[in-house]
Amino acid sequence: MSRIPGFIDKTQSHLANAAAEYEKVKDDQSLRFAFHQAGKGLTQVGDLLEQLKDLLSGHRLDNCLHNAKIPIKACMSKAECAASVFRHVSQAPEGSRFSIYNKLLSTEGSGLMVEVLLEGMVKCVCELVSETGCNEEMRDHVEDLQDFVDRIKSMQPSAMVDEQGAKFVSMEGPQYNAAGFAEQNNNTGAGNQFPGATFQGEVRIGNNKPEGV
Repeated sequence: MSRIPGFIDKTQSHLANAAAEYEKVKDDQSLRFAFHQAGKGLTQVGDLLEQLKDLLSGHRLDNCLHNAKIPIKACMSKAECAASVFRHVSQAPEGSRFSIYNKLLSTEGSGLMVEVLLEGMVKCVCELVSETGCNEEMRDHVEDLQDFVDRIKSMQPSAMVDEQGAKFVSMEGPQYNAAGFAEQNNNTGAGNQFPGATFQGEVRIGNNKPEGV
């Protein structure tokens, strides 16, 4: 029996957790517009997965199991990362969330920018739709979501990056790595170096790809 519906359920659970954390900061104007749009996009990804799951109900997926499992597992991993990032931001004191978000990214890498995670999830869902043979039925929904992501990509990034979009601006003051991701390592000076930091779980450093991609 295919495990694809089970992976979809787990992905939806992570997306729901991420959306719940975003709900706590939706009125925080210190966070940039792209951050808020990415937060709103979480529900859209979950809705698209629900529609796909309904289409797949009662269908045998054995023939496409291997190829379809790759994108849904990658999407699940990205959704779990998104939940962790939004949780980290929502738990920060009001007024410091943008700074905390940037410090997190200076440690963990640009791959955890919320709009980057959203774009990655949408790409995974598009691959999943293709691998399960649901292109025709899902075409309009997929295109709408792709257009939404394209609009976010044209906005000012959710975090402080240089003109190449590759490096995060170093910020003054105490810097804390992501509490809740792994054991904490602190750098109480200026800059974005975190010697000896160890991170566990689904957090990925830099441009490393999550397992299953």
